Amino acid sequence: METKSSSFFQYDLSIILPRYREGIEEIVSTLDKFGCIRDRLSAELIIVDDGGSSNIFPEIRKHLSGVKIIRNKKNSGKGFSIREGVKKAQGQIIFYSDIDLPVSLESIFEGYALMRSGTQPRFLIGTRTGTAFRGDDKKTRYRKFTSRFFLRAFNFLLEPQIKDSQCPCKFFSAEFAKQIFSKNSLNGYAFDAELIHMARLMGIEISQFDVIWSDTRASWGKFKTARVFLRMLADLLRIRLYWIIMRRRLKQPSKVIRQKLVRHLDPSIHESLVEAKSSSCEDSEPISAAQTCDVSESRRSSEPRITGRIF
Repeated sequence: METKSSSFFQYDLSIILPRYREGIEEIVSTLDKFGCIRDRLSAELIIVDDGGSSNIFPEIRKHLSGVKIIRNKKNSGKGFSIREGVKKAQGQIIFYSDIDLPVSLESIFEGYALMRSGTQPRFLIGTRTGTAFRGDDKKTRYRKFTSRFFLRAFNFLLEPQIKDSQCPCKFFSAEFAKQIFSKNSLNGYAFDAELIHMARLMGIEISQFDVIWSDTRASWGKFKTARVFLRMLADLLRIRLYWIIMRRRLKQPSKVIRQKLVRHLDPSIHESLVEAKSSSCEDSEPISAAQTCDVSESRRSSEPRITGRIF
């Protein structure tokens, strides 16, 4: 899957779950599911507490040993919490979901098997469209409407053609996860959209598969749904606006910009492209050292550098 050997990783799978105010009664079923996963795989569970109460931590450890708990200093958002979990993850494959783990065990094992299959994707997304559903659908009508509207806006503005951008079921190869999350900047619920957009800019193929899922938590109220929805739309526009500004600033074709982003986000891909280019140039006519210096100097002076986070 990646250049590093599997012996570098301590686990086959790292599971990262963000928690805010959920109580132990909502987490027990998740711990039981993880126990089943750990019976079949070498896995670790990382719960990132996003400013909630710490009273349940002893109960979590009493119910299931070996759970890693990370505490944010304050409520910083779902995207921030997942990013902190990825930093600490020690699994060869990294998977994140919601604290109630609404995705079925069958789907988790299927996703893991796909990540270890012959194609070995670096980014795998679960989708809830047209799939099996278990339990009561607790989403209200207005939350369903805002979810569908956000997905259409996401596909229209960023053009990734994803079936379900916000499904709480995403797998990454470890090195790719640590790399892309180190550049990810959104802390709110739209961080998934930013990850998908960044992967698309890098030329990373995004694989999708249907999952079996269930709603176990009560849906948001009208006020919170509207507030989160508007904030996520603002984040989408922020990502899109940055891309438009970058294209106008560089005044270069989209393909050239993408190559620059690949060099910035994924140096390993850029190095392989450079090696391939240098090997193809071996058969071409040689040029003088003076000409080489002139070309390289002109390129350095004309190409603006991309530094820091891109969003």
